[in-house]
Amino acid sequence: MDDWPDDDQRDNKYLGLTAAQFNLAFLAVIGAVALAAFYFGGVDAVREYLDDEPSSPQAVAVETSTPIESATPVESPEEPSSTAVFERSSCRFRIPAGAKVECGFLVVPENHSQPDGRTIRLHVAIFSTESDNPAPDPIVYLSGGPGQSPLKIAQFAFEGFTPFLANRDLILLDQRGVGYSEPALDCHELLELAYQTAQEDLPVDEIAKLTTEAAGVCRDRLLRQAVSLSAYTSAQSAADLNDLRLALGYEEWNLYGISYGTKLALTTMRDFPNGIRSVVLDSTYPLQVNLFAEVPANATRAFNVFFDSCAADAACSSAYPDLETVFFDLVQELNDTPVDVPIAVVNRFTLERLDSALID
Repeated sequence: MDDWPDDDQRDNKYLGLTAAQFNLAFLAVIGAVALAAFYFGGVDAVREYLDDEPSSPQAVAVETSTPIESATPVESPEEPSSTAVFERSSCRFRIPAGAKVECGFLVVPENHSQPDGRTIRLHVAIFSTESDNPAPDPIVYLSGGPGQSPLKIAQFAFEGFTPFLANRDLILLDQRGVGYSEPALDCHELLELAYQTAQEDLPVDEIAKLTTEAAGVCRDRLLRQAVSLSAYTSAQSAADLNDLRLALGYEEWNLYGISYGTKLALTTMRDFPNGIRSVVLDSTYPLQVNLFAEVPANATRAFNVFFDSCAADAACSSAYPDLETVFFDLVQELNDTPVDVPIAVVNRFTLERLDSALID
């Protein structure tokens, strides 16, 4: 393998990886770091932060080089949208053992600028605290993705968030278009394509073509069902959150966002600052950033920093000489001759749980 004397040449080497390989590697690294933080003190640290008494809404500081677009807050309404109402219901998911939970659907306008138009329903779960003297402001978890359903992995989420329930209620919701919310904008066409082509060695261009076609079929199906795809945005979801708080009768609450959930939290802070006691941003996704457009460049930089750091460290470079070359040789070898790796299914391991680990 040739030496790469500068970043431009090295970047060309990364282009030998497919977009899927790039994204999977990038998301796997994010997932490992986020899960480590989550289980090794992250939740306790957040709980300690929330137990403080802020004099005004707080958020973890985020430095950016680009001003946040449309950052002027808008006035928050004192009442929910005219059609917004919370309807109690049974839980659509399997309730985790030991959990005290109440479920329902928040009915909101599909487009908040058209309050008398079509409505949609968001599935919500309120997990009750163990405390006899709970704090009045619950924690609302905003999941990542975008598109992750915390209620489809309720057992996993409940296990991780148990420390929060020591003195506060915890609210999990499937955001508009996601999970058990109605309508759910799932594209089974893409999943079917993945199954059909899993064992085929197709060129990247062919995969892109088939994926685009399947996405188009999904789009056309949703449009025939009268779904307004332009209404499934962060701004509309922020309005949903404001309606939920008012419909449930909370004066204020705490937002905890991870990955894409931080973008939704930032949008809510911008558009509906009233009623937010505090905000925790974990793996921040700034408003001005297009995540998917920047993934390849960010992944390239991450790998370059990793390889350069090892080369500059005497112990690492001694233990792993030519790490960069070995890495890409192995990538090429596994692409040419894939290796089957058996995975034992233990502790109710599910695809949803794997998806959660990789995304957040």
